[in-house]
Amino acid sequence: MPGSILLPNPYNAEPLYQKAMTLRPSGVTVRYAYLKYLQSKGPASKIPDSKIPELVQYMIEIYPPSYWSLKKEPFFSDLLPDIEQGLNTALTKQILPRDALKALSNIYVTKNNFEKAIAWYKDLLNLNKSKTSSSDYIHIGSLYLKNRQYEESLIFFKKAIFISKNSASTINNIYNTFKREKLFTEFLRFSLYLQENDLGGNNLDMTIANCWIDMGYPELAKARLIKINAAKPHAPAYYRLAKLAAKEKNWDQMEIFAQKASFLDQGNLSYYNLLTRSLINQRKYTHAEEVATKAINHAPPKNPWVFNNRANIRWRLKKHALAAEDWEKAFALKPDRSDFPYRIALAHEQQGQFKQALTFAQKAIALAPDNKTYKDLASRLK
Repeated sequence: MPGSILLPNPYNAEPLYQKAMTLRPSGVTVRYAYLKYLQSKGPASKIPDSKIPELVQYMIEIYPPSYWSLKKEPFFSDLLPDIEQGLNTALTKQILPRDALKALSNIYVTKNNFEKAIAWYKDLLNLNKSKTSSSDYIHIGSLYLKNRQYEESLIFFKKAIFISKNSASTINNIYNTFKREKLFTEFLRFSLYLQENDLGGNNLDMTIANCWIDMGYPELAKARLIKINAAKPHAPAYYRLAKLAAKEKNWDQMEIFAQKASFLDQGNLSYYNLLTRSLINQRKYTHAEEVATKAINHAPPKNPWVFNNRANIRWRLKKHALAAEDWEKAFALKPDRSDFPYRIALAHEQQGQFKQALTFAQKAIALAPDNKTYKDLASRLK
């Protein structure tokens, strides 16, 4: 189990592992299993066996992507010199050089030595330019951001956009790199270049609005979203406006914006869910039930939550039989959720169907034996 302490292993599997590795001289899986065996022979927090450094170095050499698994091991930091040596050997032998260079760059990220991380990643980009993707350019741009070399980062972000097949997704990914570093102002400066060159369109405006929200300026975000809709009604912009209205508890505005979003994109479940919330907060339960039904029609198969949502609305409308039916559908889709049979029991109790109610109360207790509320209900029904 993750985080568990490895107990000493009393069995001697050494001869079996040695034989298996002889039969599979380039086998990484068997060597990783052997590594875990050696690890089990001593404390998990330290290097448990002198064989491990040599084994790790060889694993990295024959298969550089094994770096990412080894990085999760407790001895990773102690064995960094051996890991780096294995990667350099892999480079010399031209064994998956792109993977080796990516791992070498990451080693220096872990050391906060971003200049060396950038240098290794530049070697990767120069290795085979036909294989360079927009995500590669975004990554090196993010390294320059970490090193506070903003102008250099923009060069690579621009390259990412120019070769991208999906500029909207790429711009959003670029924004997330700025967001992780909390460099919102720098992103807004970069967005000026994008706007001047007609890159991004509505998707850029949406990203800028999100940036204003993350900076704590919702009014500026609203202005940007209103500008989008003024040019051409855009469902995601109305959805974002509805979410901003929800934060302000302006339920009427939330309803208007969510309704417009759901009208423009009638297959989007999130829009119906937001509209339902706005109606519930205004106690417009009949309308909310209608919208929740639309949500069910557009939900992916086997989604219990849309039935739970409509059941809660029907409960408020005192449609207990219909609420019970919805909760039963939800329970059939998620039989490990104790709250569902509990709600079904309550709905049956409201209809005077105490025997059926007790059956479902007992099912709730079976799933959550220590829940006092469930036990109290069962006692009341007996």
